[in-house]
Amino acid sequence: MFTLSLKKFKFFPSLSEETNCFTADLYINGKLVGTTSNRGYGGNTDIHHANSEGLTLISQADKYFKSLPPKRVDCSWDDKGYFEMKSSLENEVDELVDNLIQEKESKRVTKWVDSHCKKGIVVDSNEGTYHFYPFDMSKPMSILAKVVQQVMAKHPNGTIMNENIATF
Repeated sequence: MFTLSLKKFKFFPSLSEETNCFTADLYINGKLVGTTSNRGYGGNTDIHHANSEGLTLISQADKYFKSLPPKRVDCSWDDKGYFEMKSSLENEVDELVDNLIQEKESKRVTKWVDSHCKKGIVVDSNEGTYHFYPFDMSKPMSILAKVVQQVMAKHPNGTIMNENIATF
C-alpha cells in the first residue's frame, strides 16, 4: 500500500488547455521522492525522481497501482455512461491534482458566497452558477420577503444561500 501526497502545489488555470497545468513535490509514504508536473496541453503528467531512493519508491508505487483493477469513471459521452481507466501512479497523481483543484475552488466559492450574503441575496441556480442581488439587509422583513419572491421567480429551481434570510 502506498500513500501519495503533493506539496508546494501550484496550479496554472490560464495555461490549462486540455489537461491541468501544475507543478508539485511528490511524496510517497511521507517521503519526498521527486516532482510531478503537467504542461496543460494534453500530454501525460510527468513524474521525476529526486534520487535513487525516490526512483525505487516511484517504480514500486507505479507497479502497485498498475496491479489494481481499472477504475470506473462516469461520463456522459459514452453509451454505457462510464469508461474504465487503467490504474497507474500517473493517474493517481492526476486524481490528487483534481481533488486539490476542486477543494481550492470550493473554498473560493464559499468565501465569495459568505462575503456576498452580507451585502445582498445570493442564489445558487443549481446549474453551476451563483447570482448576486445587492440588497440592504437592514431593510424591513416585509420588503425583503417581496425581493426574495422576485429573485426566486427568476430562479425557480434555485436555492437561497443566505443563512441570514428566513425561508418564505
